[in-house]
Parts: sequence; C-alpha cells; structure tokens
Amino acid sequence: MAAEKSAGVSSGAQAVFEHRDSVDVVLETIEVESIGFSAGGSATAFFTAVRCDINGMTKEVEFFPGVYDFVRSDIDLELLSWTLHEETSNGVQSVETGETVYSTSENCIYQYTAEIGYDFLGIQAPQPGATYPNGQQGVDFQSGIEFQWSGTDAYTRGVFSLSKKVNGVYSNTRGVNVGGASSRVVSGLEGSTEYAWQIELIDTRDSSVRSRSDLAYFRTLPMSPTLSGVIDQGRARLSWTPIGGADRYRVRRINLDSGQTDFFETSSTEFWDDTSVVEESQTFSGAVSFDVRTIDSSGAESRPSNPKLYTVDYGLGKP
Repeated sequence: MAAEKSAGVSSGAQAVFEHRDSVDVVLETIEVESIGFSAGGSATAFFTAVRCDINGMTKEVEFFPGVYDFVRSDIDLELLSWTLHEETSNGVQSVETGETVYSTSENCIYQYTAEIGYDFLGIQAPQPGATYPNGQQGVDFQSGIEFQWSGTDAYTRGVFSLSKKVNGVYSNTRGVNVGGASSRVVSGLEGSTEYAWQIELIDTRDSSVRSRSDLAYFRTLPMSPTLSGVIDQGRARLSWTPIGGADRYRVRRINLDSGQTDFFETSSTEFWDDTSVVEESQTFSGAVSFDVRTIDSSGAESRPSNPKLYTVDYGLGKP
C-alpha cells in the first residue's frame, strides 16, 4: 500500500489521491468515482494541471497518492506506480517512480499519471427470488403481467428472461435489461400457453458477480372471445370469434329483472337462445344479458367476453 498522509478532508468525501507540495499545501485531489471501476484489476488516474515552481526556483515536490479507508468500504485500493511528466530545458521527459518524494530541478511538472490496483472486497450478488408469477395456473395476461422479484439492491441491476413452451421444450427466450427495478410489466403473451421466467442480478461494481433465481413456471388463461349477435325470429342468435387452444365455450345468460343466471356449454362458435327478445338494449333494465368465456383443455377459463343485451319480449308490441 502506498504511503499515506492525513487527507485533510471530511470522512464523507470521496478523495483518494492528493498532490501536496513541500510545505504540505494540497495542490490537487482526485476522486475515486472519477477513476471508474469495472470488473477489478487496475485503472489509471490522470492528473493534468500544470505545476510550476514560483520564479523558477527549485523545490522538492512530495506526492502523497494515499489511499484512505473511508473512500469506499467495498474496495481495496493500492497505488502501483505513478509517472511524472516534467518540462525541462531540453523538452519533456517522463520519470516513473514508486517513491512518495520526488525532487526536481526543473520548472514545471505538467502532468502525472497514477496506476491504481484495486480489488472488490467480499462482493456477492444477492440471491434473487422469482416472486410472481410462480407456480400460478391460469394467470390473467390480457392487460399484461407484472412480473415481480426480490433481491435487487443499490448495487445490482437485473436481466429479465422469459421462455415459451413449444413442443414440450421451453424456447424462444427473450431477455431485457430492467436496471435496478424489482418488477416488470410484460405484454404480448399468448393464451393457454406455458411459460418459464427468471431474473439474473448483476453487481454494478463487478459485472462478473452474478446470481440467478430459480426458474418460475406459469400458464396463461385462454383468450376471451369477441361476442356479436343478431335477433333471428324473435330469438337471440349469438356468435363469437374462434380462440386457439379452446376446448369449449361457456355461454352465460342473466335475466336482469329476476337475477336468474343460466350457463350453457358448446364446442361451436354459435349459440341460439330460446328467450323471446324484441330489440337490442342499451340499458340493463328489463333486459337479458349474454357473455361467453373460453375454456381450454386444462379447464382454465378466460375472462368474460363483451356483453350483449336484448330487451325481453313480455308481450311488447303485440295486439
């Protein structure tokens, strides 16, 4: 470790290197964050200000590139060497040194660089957990799913990955960087489909430090049909869009006056009802309401479709 000298700065500061003259005046400080750390190793800090002796008088210049404990508790820094670039009567010369005291008979030191070795101390990315969805069957996906996980902290960023099960194999994996978030809303999934997802946390101080959650599995609900209908011979004739993966459909009829509810299942995409109706209704008063849901082979049921309302014929308009 390089020679140290009292930093002369508060314990909350980030200065790690100081350039002092022979009377202990601080000429320059370099902040650790300006050096930049990646996956460990060494970095070079550049000191670029021109330092000239007053009136051309020769002085002994002392360099104290000290490393101070309070800078960052997770990093162990060591000064490996530094090089002075001084201006002489013959031009510029560079002198590499490992000493903290350097005597110069020339007028200016116009630049010096410090090679810094560093290690991260005890870094371990937290083990993330795939919180939701996890082991959930019948996840409603039509407005997007908010995936949630635990483990993200101030020093980690996440990479979210999602795979779809195709022919018994999870494939078509897509990944996205989610920064330091702990959730992500994902749209565009398919109905009645099995998925696996995972979150990987990467430490921002050392990108080689990573930790992945276990894979989490879920199945989406079927897609909802879009319902339409006409009045045919005084009865409601309903039809809807076919849905991939559908095993059957469940029609619900509600008499909004009596509250009576009936269900009918069919494998067709069309349904005739025997209730006498006279016109489509815009209100829920004196009407009968229909909607339809998709049921897939696992028995999972979709959201209800859009409703269709008709006014019930209680003898209205008859002589």
